[in-house]
Amino acid sequence: MPVLNWVGKEFIINHDKEIPFRLLKTNKSKSVGTSNNLIIEVNPEL
Repeated sequence: MPVLNWVGKEFIINHDKEIPFRLLKTNKSKSVGTSNNLIIEVNPEL
């Protein structure tokens, strides 16, 4: 089977392990309608 290799591959593959996990919280005051769709805004200062 072919193998793809590129510069920085290890960084990309392991990047998700470096990002801290945070549970998403519902904010009813910013909710519109009754849809289950989420709009996620990332605040890098948290």
